[in-house]
Amino acid sequence: MISFSEISAANNKLNKYPNDFKYSNHLTFIFPDWPYRFQNNEFKALIEERINEFIPAHLTYNLFYLTFEKIGAFENIYFKWLNYRFLGDLEKVEIESLQLIQLIMSYQTYDS
Repeated sequence: MISFSEISAANNKLNKYPNDFKYSNHLTFIFPDWPYRFQNNEFKALIEERINEFIPAHLTYNLFYLTFEKIGAFENIYFKWLNYRFLGDLEKVEIESLQLIQLIMSYQTYDS
């Protein structure tokens, strides 16, 4: 199996939930960047216009267009998180949550 990301979940100070991560009243939208329509600036502007039109005014958001590999890594962790949540395994949910946060924060560094 190919690993797309190297995310550390060891229990140390570097891997605690970051204080500057927006999780309350904040949304993250993730779209693929490889279909042609998602590369079109007019289509991207339409997406952003619709988001601004339909989300409540008190919410903020990030919008990311990710490569095939980055979406694969995100989905891998997200579906693990979803499964552990369904099973009620809160310890594993916390680990996967931290990994999702680390991924989203890495997108902010490169894609925003």
